[in-house]
Amino acid sequence: LRKGIRLLLTYETPTGGFEWFGSSPGHSTLTAYGLWQFNEIAELGVEEKLFDEALLGRLRTFLKSVEQKEGGFTIRQGLDSFGNPPQEVSDLYIYYVLSQDTSDTNSNTFDSSYVDKLITTYDKGSKQLDSYKQAVAALYYFNKGNTAKATSILETLISRQDKNTGEVKQSDTSITLSTGSSLAVETTALVMILILRVDADKYGDELSLCVQFLIENLKDGSFGSTQATILSLYAFTLYLKDSASDGAETINFEVTVNGDVVGSLAIDVSDILGSSKCGDYSKELAAIEESGAEVNIVVAPESSSAATSGRFMFSIDLTYAALRPNSTEGSPLQATVSKTSADNLN
Repeated sequence: LRKGIRLLLTYETPTGGFEWFGSSPGHSTLTAYGLWQFNEIAELGVEEKLFDEALLGRLRTFLKSVEQKEGGFTIRQGLDSFGNPPQEVSDLYIYYVLSQDTSDTNSNTFDSSYVDKLITTYDKGSKQLDSYKQAVAALYYFNKGNTAKATSILETLISRQDKNTGEVKQSDTSITLSTGSSLAVETTALVMILILRVDADKYGDELSLCVQFLIENLKDGSFGSTQATILSLYAFTLYLKDSASDGAETINFEVTVNGDVVGSLAIDVSDILGSSKCGDYSKELAAIEESGAEVNIVVAPESSSAATSGRFMFSIDLTYAALRPNSTEGSPLQATVSKTSADNLN
């Protein structure tokens, strides 16, 4: 972590802000991303400071210097997709980052009325604001204390959620000019974050759909693009932090296979992110496989557990091999082997 931070710091320019190679002038959107990142690092709770936190003030000063009089920010040409999103996307993203920068006592010096004007323009016009921008705007409003506006936008976003897959649709592009599945993951992750901020209990069903969609898009250790992976991990981190149950410190989960208790997993809910357990029940599953019966695995809090509610993430990894795989009836190639006597069998 320290090595990575030292490398990131080399991308701060002499005149302020971050740039891809640390050369002036800095780039507004990339600087906002850096501000968000270093704010997260500052909140890790590590005793030894990982960087000089005066950096945060310098980044805010740079963003203030590129804010336009009518609101929004000057965005110069960037070196990759992160540096060249549409103006409205960049502006909303930067204002959102500034709104969650709780360490800044002067955050109100930025002209946040720009966001209100943008939302009002779309509300009064014939064209609706796409889901990605709405999610970013709603998170901005929540951070600024306008929960009613954030909730109103959330209701619109929920109406755009596929009730089967969990995907939040109707997005044009993102801060990294994403398209396709990566854009869908980024948007759905932002809505998941918004639900966790506004009211995870009230919107529990929609939250579960978001989780379902993101997990379905987890392949080979990533959720698609870098930005999609970052937002998904951020959403799941908040999800797990929000999953503490009834003040209990440890919850014992009972594992049953086809109705028979085969084990127990003790999870420390005071440190859900750091508490994970793995159980190996291959022997029990092998016995069931030999019998040809269906497999029903249940993981639930023990009846004596102090937990009566809560959300927990789990995975079941089933790996198997067969000495003689089943033949496919529709195979275009059929092969048979026969012998007539032991004498002519080589």
